[in-house]
Amino acid sequence: MSEMEEWAEYYTNIDNLAKISQYCKYREVVIIRNLVDRRVTVRPIKIFKSEHLKFWIERLDLRKTLFNIYISNASVKLPPLTSNLSQLTEIRKQLTEQWESLMTGYDIFVDIDIENFEDRPFAYDIAEKIFMELKGKYPHVQLWDTTRGYHIVDFGRFSPEFVKNLVMDICCYNNIPMSHPVKEKDGKKYYAEEGKWVQVEPNFVPPPIDKPNCDTSIYDLRRIRRIPYSLHSKTGRPMVKLA
Repeated sequence: MSEMEEWAEYYTNIDNLAKISQYCKYREVVIIRNLVDRRVTVRPIKIFKSEHLKFWIERLDLRKTLFNIYISNASVKLPPLTSNLSQLTEIRKQLTEQWESLMTGYDIFVDIDIENFEDRPFAYDIAEKIFMELKGKYPHVQLWDTTRGYHIVDFGRFSPEFVKNLVMDICCYNNIPMSHPVKEKDGKKYYAEEGKWVQVEPNFVPPPIDKPNCDTSIYDLRRIRRIPYSLHSKTGRPMVKLA
């Protein structure tokens, strides 16, 4: 069986569609198709059950095309949406304008980035440390393998600013590398150094941080993340839960 046939079989399996669909509820769904000469983004999509996902897979002919599927990190009460692709751009603009009023919560989300597959063992060590730190206070937190890096998620009614500070403090106090180890508080700037926050000058620019690291640039309202159990277009493997 070819790689594309395995891809089509995975997205034909109703059990796989059901597992993916359960994470789409109350989220904006985003599909990015990998065409020969470009990537095409389709958003916003609303999915509440496997039949909805099946519709979009058939509508976009996704069993013959590599793609990635994402959900919003925020939970939202989406208005009725259309399947008319030509209307999605205008609806996306409207959603952006109304987003904060539609939000019902924001998840704790940690993304451990890698550059090369050889980085995965170190990336896992980072993810496990952050996961265990969070687990003590947030018992429902989950650790996921995206097949490249790792995600840590706790579904809840948090705010982006709270999540960002929480994750950055955990990384700082445990000497975990961050993509941008600088934060501001009360008009002052601080740099994570040797397990503590050190005040720096307003024009301070941190040195480049190599991957693997904890991506701390992801806490905006419209952030999207890979959806559990979906296939990664580069690895062809599903995102799976580790803990």
